[in-house]
Amino acid sequence: MRKNNPYGYKIGYRENGSLLFNRLFITRNYNHAVSMRNFYRRYIKQERDTKRPLINPFWEILPILGNPAHYEKGNPCRNMGRAALLTYFLQNISLINFLFGVAIVA
Repeated sequence: MRKNNPYGYKIGYRENGSLLFNRLFITRNYNHAVSMRNFYRRYIKQERDTKRPLINPFWEILPILGNPAHYEKGNPCRNMGRAALLTYFLQNISLINFLFGVAIVA
């Protein structure tokens, strides 16, 4: 693994051989990533949201390969009201028409 990644590292776990990576923490420094992984390995024994016990978690550090702003902002449609979501959709409607070749008629 590159220890001088310009974008940073994400720390998380895969549970019991699953392919799903659950990200818990993002940092820009590899040494900080190692210390946070060791902290999670020692003290975190349950899922963050549901408090369900973790079954054989495999903790790992993965490099962020793209723009880290994507990880900080999250999904643009999350936590939007109806008006803001409609505005976001209408701003991107030309892209949808181009990609799928459909015309949306109101």
